[in-house]
Amino acid sequence: MICSGLEETTAGPAQGETLDELHQNLQEVIEMLLEDGEPVLEAEFIGTQNIVVA
Repeated sequence: MICSGLEETTAGPAQGETLDELHQNLQEVIEMLLEDGEPVLEAEFIGTQNIVVA
């Protein structure tokens, strides 16, 4: 099980059995948040990181 959260939102953590499922679930959470308009975020964007597992 892989879990991820969206900091500074009212959304709970998203999870999936695979990275593809997690990505799809995160997309659905973001779409639901945007239905009510642009969310007000208090966090600062720092960056992204790619992890390659061989």
